[in-house]
Amino acid sequence: MRLHTPNRFILTTLLAIGVVCAIFGSFSVHSQDNDPHGQAEVKKGDYEAAIKILTARLNSNANDAVAQRNLLRAFIETGRYVDAEASAKKFLLKSPEAGAVRHELAEVFSTTGRYTEAVTEFERAAADREKASATGGDFLESALRRAEVLELIGQQESARRIYESCVKYYTDKDPKRPLN
Repeated sequence: MRLHTPNRFILTTLLAIGVVCAIFGSFSVHSQDNDPHGQAEVKKGDYEAAIKILTARLNSNANDAVAQRNLLRAFIETGRYVDAEASAKKFLLKSPEAGAVRHELAEVFSTTGRYTEAVTEFERAAADREKASATGGDFLESALRRAEVLELIGQQESARRIYESCVKYYTDKDPKRPLN
C-alpha cells in the first residue's frame, strides 16, 4: 500500500520530531551524569541527601577530592562547622595538596570568626590550587577570599596588594582580550 504525499509528509515530520526529542532527551540525561554523584544535590540545595551520597562516595574512595569538597560545602550550608572542620582536616592529612578542600576549611574558619586561621588557609589553598592548575583561575577564588578576610580584620594594604595581583592576572592572561 502506497502512502500519499500528505501522509508521507506527516509521517516524516513525526519521525523527525521523535528523533529530535530522543536526542535532546539523551543530552539532558547525559548532562546530569556529568555532575559527580552528590554534586547535583548540593547545587539544588538538598544538603542532607548530598551528605549521605557524598559520605558513601568517600567511604568507597577516600581520596575523592571532589566529593570531599562538595561534602564540606554541604556541611557549611547546613551550619555543621564542626563536622566540616573535622572532615577537612582528616582529608588534608592524607592529601595536603588538595587546594579546593583547604579552601573550604578556610571558609569554615572565616564563617566561625577565626580570621587568622582563615587567612593562612586561604593563602595555602591559593598556592596549592595554582600549583595544581587544574582549572585556570581557581587559585584566584582563594586569593580573593583571603583579601576579603584581610580587609575585614583591618589589613587593607595587604588586601589591596592581593586585589592588584588579581587585576594584573586578568590583564595579563585574559584569553578574550585582543592582542594589540
